[in-house]
This record gives sequence, structure tokens and C-alpha cells, in this order.
Amino acid sequence: RSWPLCRPTRISPQSFHVAMADDEVTNVKAVAPSVGLFGGVLPRGARGFTLIELLVVIAIVGILAALTLSISAGARERAARDRAQAELAVLATALERYRNEYGAYPELAADPEGFLNALNGDLMPTGDAANRRPFITLEGLSIDDAQSRLLDPWGQPYVYLSYRSGIRLGFHLYSMGPDGLHRLPTASGAYDENAHENLDNVTLSR
Repeated sequence: RSWPLCRPTRISPQSFHVAMADDEVTNVKAVAPSVGLFGGVLPRGARGFTLIELLVVIAIVGILAALTLSISAGARERAARDRAQAELAVLATALERYRNEYGAYPELAADPEGFLNALNGDLMPTGDAANRRPFITLEGLSIDDAQSRLLDPWGQPYVYLSYRSGIRLGFHLYSMGPDGLHRLPTASGAYDENAHENLDNVTLSR
């Protein structure tokens, strides 16, 4: 059996050069390394972040940080209000002991120093000096020794006011809250809890 002879194909130097050039370009494109964000070369097969992807990541991190701070601030606020309520209950118990001793509450109008002196047994309802045993244990309470004031968790003095409505004796006792603002009750003992200054107050009235 005879086989046909293949005639050799002639390739011009120009055609060979073009073919090699095309192959080189193809190979260069295939193995060209990826460049990272800061100019570094990434491993083969890896790719860098685009600007949009980086902005999305930064936005997500910012949102998570804001949520964490908000939750933390809310927890601190609740803890401070709970502490204020507990301290007000302690002060109210001391005032009831005072009343059992004297038959009246300390007759004071927003006088933090006089309030502390009364609970320490150093002041009678009429304002005269006394020398009685303390009606309260001050351990665990915050006290401004320089001005003899009982302080709330926000560093403001607790507000105490006594009032008499007919034959009824009563008092208002409250913390001014985180904003440090309050509107005093009226002479008859009316306390406006809806007043703008009183909205965040922590109160205990009897």
C-alpha cells in the first residue's frame, strides 16, 4: 500500500514571528500577577478587594461599633437608674424612722446639707440642732463630704422636700437623673412628673 507524500509547508519568518508574539502575549496575560491594594503582589489565584467592597466592609464595621456602644450605654443607664431606686428606698426608710422618732419629717425645702444632717440625727424637724443616733447607715452611699450632700449615681445631690396638705404630712424625694434638671413641687406638694425638666427624674414620693 502506498501512502501519499506530504509536502512540507513553508512558513515565512514574518508569520513565525507574529505567531510567537501572539503566544507570548497570551502567556503573559495568563500568568500576570494580581496587585494588592497597597501595591503588593498577591499569590496566584487570589484577587484584591475593590474600592466598593472595602467601603461596604468599613460601613458594616461602623454600624456594628455604633450598635455596641448604644447597647453598652443603655446598660449603664439602666444600672444607674436601678441604683438610684435602691438608694431612694434606703433614704425613704430612714425618713420613716425619723418620723417615728419626732412625729414629723424634716421640714426642709431643697436643702441637701440639712437633709443629710437630719438623717444623721443632727437636726430636728424644726431645724434646731439635735444629738440623736443616726437614722441611716451611710455605707455604700455616695457623699460629697465638702458640702455634706448625698449624691445620686450621676453625681448630683438627691432632692428632698417636705410638705403638709391639711393634716397630711408627706415628702418628695428624687434624683434629677442624668440631665441634672428638675422642676420643684409646689408649696402644696404637687409634683409635675410630665414637666420637661422632670421626665428623666427617678422619684419616690410619700
